[in-house]
Amino acid sequence: MTSPELSVSVRSITAGRNDIPTKRLLRKYKTEEDDDEERVFGIKFGLVDDAIESFQSYMLLRSMQNSFTTTDEAFAKVGLKVDEVADLLESPKWKTWATYITTHAPSKPDEAIAAAMTLRYGGDGVAKILASAANSANTKALAVKLEAAQLTRCPQLATWNSYLKLYNKKYPRKETTTMIDAFKASYGDEELLKMIISAENAKNAGAVNMKDDLIKSWLNDPTHPANMFQNLKLDKSGDDFLTNPLLPTWVQYMNAFNKEYPHSATTMIQTFTKTYGEDKLATMLQAAAKVPGTEKVAENLQGAQFNLWMVQKKNPDDIFKLFKLESSTLATSSSADIWRAYYRAYEKQNPGTLFSFKP
Repeated sequence: MTSPELSVSVRSITAGRNDIPTKRLLRKYKTEEDDDEERVFGIKFGLVDDAIESFQSYMLLRSMQNSFTTTDEAFAKVGLKVDEVADLLESPKWKTWATYITTHAPSKPDEAIAAAMTLRYGGDGVAKILASAANSANTKALAVKLEAAQLTRCPQLATWNSYLKLYNKKYPRKETTTMIDAFKASYGDEELLKMIISAENAKNAGAVNMKDDLIKSWLNDPTHPANMFQNLKLDKSGDDFLTNPLLPTWVQYMNAFNKEYPHSATTMIQTFTKTYGEDKLATMLQAAAKVPGTEKVAENLQGAQFNLWMVQKKNPDDIFKLFKLESSTLATSSSADIWRAYYRAYEKQNPGTLFSFKP
């Protein structure tokens, strides 16, 4: 964060087939103790009800596991066809195939599935499938996850280029000149930024450039940082907003916005105050200052809030009233600590001033 307020390659999808016990992912058929869902790279599939809805399906998975069937061979065995892609990610056949793929790559299942799909459908085909899936509430989260895996898996980010070509072809009158704009149209700012950060965390060389392009796209169609804070749903983070992985990018945007539009410039503390209210924000910062991971940031922001109060000509008596403190509850009220801290900060700036109560 630069605000003054704050000081690959893919593992083979067929590797390790001898290392994964069959019972690990192929469970006994519909026992009472079984869970209704199996997790595949963080997305829940209703495998018992959908993919393994019959004993024959269960036996097919077990047979492929025991015979060391490759993922490419499994594609045909489960009944998938490259020219049948409508609602693919909702297909029980695809879910069965995806489940089988994960038995060979338990450490990176998302990348393995993305790689296997690319081998079968091609880069353009996968881009089209994911673009379509992103428009369905049932598969949007899964599409985002797989697209993030593509970003992690492909340093050259071929999928992005493929998606852009497909989007421009589908909407020739609304031709998009940047890949960022194309993805924003399907995923929205929040989900797109999550994808980029996921790729960035995976050491993808192109992720930083993409994030810069995303910020530039926001500046080209300027949205005030306070509104962008809500667009990214940072206002929904509650007490954990300082640890939200999207926050640093928002700060980058705020700094860029302030430089580009100085007459509408804002600060972090002004935005946070507008979002949460000054008393709630003060309480959140006081709590965050006691957590090792956010201690320094929270202290800096608390200092910024105190400075804002002083600029607004608020003295410690005003803050005492803000938190509805009583002399009889000073020893037990957590808000009293905020008042005491502000009293000390105010007295340092205004030595010798006396107030109704002293810490």
